[in-house]
Order: sequence, then C-alpha cells, then structure tokens
Amino acid sequence: MASSPSFRRTNSAQKAGIWNGININSVFTGQTDFNTISPLNYNEISIRSGGGGVQYGSGAVGGSIHLNNTFSFEKIDSTKVELNYGSFSTVGGNANTTQTWGDHYLNVGMDFISSENDYDYVGKNQKNTHGEFLRFAAKVNEARRLKRGVATWNSEYTFNDRNFSGSLNTIGKDSYKDISTRNLWQLQQKVGLFNTKASVAHLFEQYRYFPDSEKSLYDEGRANTFIGSFQSEVLLQKKFRINGKAEYSYINAEGDNVGKNSRKTLAAVLLMNHKISDDFSYGINIRKEFLNDFDNPFLFSVDGK
Repeated sequence: MASSPSFRRTNSAQKAGIWNGININSVFTGQTDFNTISPLNYNEISIRSGGGGVQYGSGAVGGSIHLNNTFSFEKIDSTKVELNYGSFSTVGGNANTTQTWGDHYLNVGMDFISSENDYDYVGKNQKNTHGEFLRFAAKVNEARRLKRGVATWNSEYTFNDRNFSGSLNTIGKDSYKDISTRNLWQLQQKVGLFNTKASVAHLFEQYRYFPDSEKSLYDEGRANTFIGSFQSEVLLQKKFRINGKAEYSYINAEGDNVGKNSRKTLAAVLLMNHKISDDFSYGINIRKEFLNDFDNPFLFSVDGK
C-alpha cells in the first residue's frame, strides 16, 4: 500500500522527505511514499520533528525525515551479500560494497524484496489475494577529497510494482508501478572564513496506475526536476553563525491528470544563530520564494535553546 508518515498532527503532505539535503516529495502527490524508499540505500536516517519550512520549504512545516549517504576517507574494504526468505513467499536480498583508496571513496549497492503478501485475515476464513509487491533499488555514492574541500556524487534508482490490497468488504483490483531516479553532484570548499557548497541535482519520477491490474488500461505521469543551489556559512567570533542559501528549481511534468505544465522557483534563505553562552543560544531564520505560478508568503522562524 502507500505509507506516508506525519508529525505533530499535520498531514503527510506537510512532512518533507530530504535526500542528502534535497527535498524529494513527489511532484504529483506532494509527499514521500516510504514504501517506495529502500532503507538499505542510506547509512544515516534521522527525524527532525518541528517546523522546518524555512530550511526545507513549506512541505516541512510538520517535520522532515532525512536520508543521508555519508562518506569517510579512512581505510575501508567492506563487502556484504545477504539473502532472506520469510512468510507469504517473501524473498529478499542485498549486496553492498564500500571501498576507499587514497583520496577516493566509493559505495555501490543493490537490493530487492518481493512477496505474495497473501496473509490471512485473523478470525475470518478469508485471505488477502491482491497484495503482491516487488521493489528493486540500486545506488552509487562517490566522494573525492580535494585540496580544500570534497566533491561528491550520489545516485539511486528505484522500481516498484505493487497491487493494492482490498479489505474484508472490498476486493482489491488496482495496482501501481513507479520508477524514480535521483542524481546529486556537490562541491564543498573552504574559501577564507567561508564554508561553501554548490549543488546540482536531477530528479525523475514516473508512475502508472492501473484501475484493474488484469487489464492494460492505465493513467500515467512523469516529471523531471532540475535543482541548482549555492550556500555559504561563516562563523564570526565563535558566536555568530550565518548561513545563506540561494536555490533555483525547474520542474517539467506531464500526465493524464495534470496535463503538461512547468514550474520555476527561486528561493532565498538566511539562517542566523547566536551563541550567547554555553547555556543559551537563539536563532533567526527567514525564507522567500519567487514562483512563476503564484505568490508565496514570506516565511520566518525564531528559536531558542
């Protein structure tokens, strides 16, 4: 089925999925379906509960889930292969290798899981007969150490094919197939007092929805998202931390239910944190977006710790 978490009594469209700093909420649904996400693609997953609209856009007003690929230039020579089998004809496996040499880091992996998912309804003489699913995912994460910084590349591919289950009172008939690819190139450099990061990303998503899984009729949609950003951070007198970011995104999408449309967005973000003492600090954060479709409000937040 679909699985989209929500925080603080907000709905799932007010929670952002953040992949290595990039918002990956679907162009079509405005949310991230975590049944399409393979947790084995990442080596760090964290939850940020609380409003993050200034940092990550209005979709993060409830909170955000961060899927990160970290790297290290310490000596690593690690390979893992795993196969598993479980109830309801569930079969899965993954292979992952991480290698470092000199100033290079490389992580490559792939995994899959499939299941008939034909569980019994407890206390009833009925069985779920329309819950089959398959997920395949692959990833490449690469980093290279430079003289005063690091260049990285993160890439992943995911394919899902699933039938939507019915219930005790309804018969499941519909199914869903989707493909997503994500590529992110980043260059982190220290320039004087400033830590800078330039990013370029391309996200692709495509779905096909079958009202009847036994027939060939379907609705479909596809979208390409291009993102470019630059941010700079400076620490003054070990008390004031100022982080500025400019991000431009272009979305080109078409589908049976949305027609053919595009959106251009320019976002400017300024984050300031002042550490008054070891016991107290506060922050002031502002964001303004400019779109070709509609006007966006000025966002701000204030926090203390």
